[in-house]
Amino acid sequence: APFSKEEQSKIGRYFDSFDHLITLHQRKCEEMKTLKKYMLQKMFPQNGQSVPQIRFSGFTEDWEQRKLGEVCSEIGDGLHSAPEYDDNGKFYFINGNNLINGHIVINSKETKRVSEKTFEKNNKQLDDNTVLLSINGTIGNLAYYQGEPVMLGKSAAYLKANKIDKTFLYSLLQTTAVMNNFMLFLTGTTIKNLGLDAIKNTKISIPELHEQKKIGLYFSQLDHLITLHQQ
Repeated sequence: APFSKEEQSKIGRYFDSFDHLITLHQRKCEEMKTLKKYMLQKMFPQNGQSVPQIRFSGFTEDWEQRKLGEVCSEIGDGLHSAPEYDDNGKFYFINGNNLINGHIVINSKETKRVSEKTFEKNNKQLDDNTVLLSINGTIGNLAYYQGEPVMLGKSAAYLKANKIDKTFLYSLLQTTAVMNNFMLFLTGTTIKNLGLDAIKNTKISIPELHEQKKIGLYFSQLDHLITLHQQ
């Protein structure tokens, strides 16, 4: 222990300042999460509404009702059986639990790998407009696909944005209306599963593309701020 009270006092103040900063970041993080939840509710129309309660200035058009299957070029999921693993493989076999806060999280020591041959046999041709969604066990985890060397398992679905902005789609999939619709069509008893048809037939409301991009960017910036405070 430090001998002098002066040194003890300096060390105590040093760690007090750390605790204060930690508390401030935790508080700010919670405030940003609350703001995000509030804005998701206000900036997306609820059931029966044609426009949201809050909009960016300059936008007046009603939102168009579509189905997710109509605005995505493809909606599918991964392999439904265990693949042949390869400790020296270049591709990681991932599921819904690898989708965390917009990112595909891979543990190089624990995430199993497959060979290039196995990957090519099950390649889903994911692209830069793909959003991944967990659909088995935990429902609703999301991640952007950003070219990672991965092969999907059955609990990871992919949605290839086509007639919809991918950042808007990512935000849309977090809304109460969409999640409530997903919950209505879950199957299974112990482990819940969200079927692809339920995803494809989920009704959504979307504005013009330029407004989609602004909304998607807004929530992407909120997510970035939340991540910074968490870190």
